[in-house]
Amino acid sequence: MGKANVYQIGNGEGPNSLALKADRALAKLAASGDREAFRTIVDTNKQRMFTVARSVMNDPALVSEAADSLADIGSEAALNVLFDMFQSKQDPTARQLILEQIADVETPEVIAFLTDIALSGQDDEVAVIAIEGIADREDNIAVAALDHIFVNSTSQQRRLAILSGIGDSETQQAVELLERVLNSETEPEVVAAAVRALGDTELASAVPLVLDTYRNNTDEQVQRAAIRALRRLDDHPAATEGLLEMLEDQLNQPVDQ
Repeated sequence: MGKANVYQIGNGEGPNSLALKADRALAKLAASGDREAFRTIVDTNKQRMFTVARSVMNDPALVSEAADSLADIGSEAALNVLFDMFQSKQDPTARQLILEQIADVETPEVIAFLTDIALSGQDDEVAVIAIEGIADREDNIAVAALDHIFVNSTSQQRRLAILSGIGDSETQQAVELLERVLNSETEPEVVAAAVRALGDTELASAVPLVLDTYRNNTDEQVQRAAIRALRRLDDHPAATEGLLEMLEDQLNQPVDQ
């Protein structure tokens, strides 16, 4: 069957035209209060969109829209198509587009899939997309997944992306995890990233950790990160006091001649 047949349904109408008609029908049913009929047409519409999206996944020009439609459906069958297409695609751009759509679906299966991708032999750019997809959930489940990836990853790019994502969750669990990172890591770039992430949590419990790191780590990159973090935390009095301490420290430093 050629492309013309793939993209034409019924009287030659394309997916967009059919979707518009389906949306109008749904609106009328919603207004009428006929819940049973409403559920029926919703299910039919999802099945139609699933069939259309799956049929065009091999067309480079439509892969993004098809992946978006499948992600919107979010069913197990739709996710399995997305998982399979990601694994089978060779084109890096197509793989990234599909992975971005997968990451928008908030299910345990997606978290597990993204975790596997982040820990796999994929290139760092793809792994970072998976990491960011997990981080976007901003909850303790996401933090736990990011923790697992961080512990088992040796890629600096991935580890830095993980730390940024942990901070975005703004949870006490994130603060505790970042404290552990500060106690175990010595690489200045990693320590600085952990300190910045503490600032991103915006929690009062992050302030003493940032201050301790500033006082005990003389690396310039780390100290700059600590100042930035305290500025993010300046809603808390201890952070304001810490910034004053840092300012005094800077003023007391000898000036190079």
